[in-house]
Amino acid sequence: MRQDGDYSTGYCSIVSETARPIIGTQPRAVVGVWQLRPDEQPERNIMSRNAELAKIHMGKKQLGLDDDTYRAMLEDMFGVSSAGKLDYKQRYRLLRHLEERGAVFTTKQKASAKVEKDFYVIPDNAPHVHQKRYILALWKKLGWKMSGVDTRMKKQFGVDSFVWLNDQAALQTIAKDLVKRCQARGIDVE
Repeated sequence: MRQDGDYSTGYCSIVSETARPIIGTQPRAVVGVWQLRPDEQPERNIMSRNAELAKIHMGKKQLGLDDDTYRAMLEDMFGVSSAGKLDYKQRYRLLRHLEERGAVFTTKQKASAKVEKDFYVIPDNAPHVHQKRYILALWKKLGWKMSGVDTRMKKQFGVDSFVWLNDQAALQTIAKDLVKRCQARGIDVE
């Protein structure tokens, strides 16, 4: 194992557990605690690095740079032939350079969370409208999500939507069940 150390500047490389601590400091009880040189600082965020490299290659493609031109640009700007060898500051500079040349980087918008409706519309001309509205009122009193109404109808009666349920016996079954649940919780059903 190698042991590097530039003791005049106070930096010591992490190379092994036998590496020497920084000169002028007291020996520590904890083994393996060392200060890194600035050129050896670890990457801040690996996912960020991968995302930045992907953006760089998207910019390369947008600008229509062939591989030789792209590598020549990296060589001129940073003295490397691959974007993978750039640190985060250099990747940032390269991204800004590509933007100045016309590359456009847009971030995908996160899918906005669905606004969950907390109501259910029963049209006035629907069959059994009063009974359906009563069932929904009981459902709401129980504190359940309105999205659960359709789920229960699908499981219990094989109907995809509560609005489509037109069987009087099925509606009575649901109403009786919800009344019992409300009474068990001490909720007034009137």
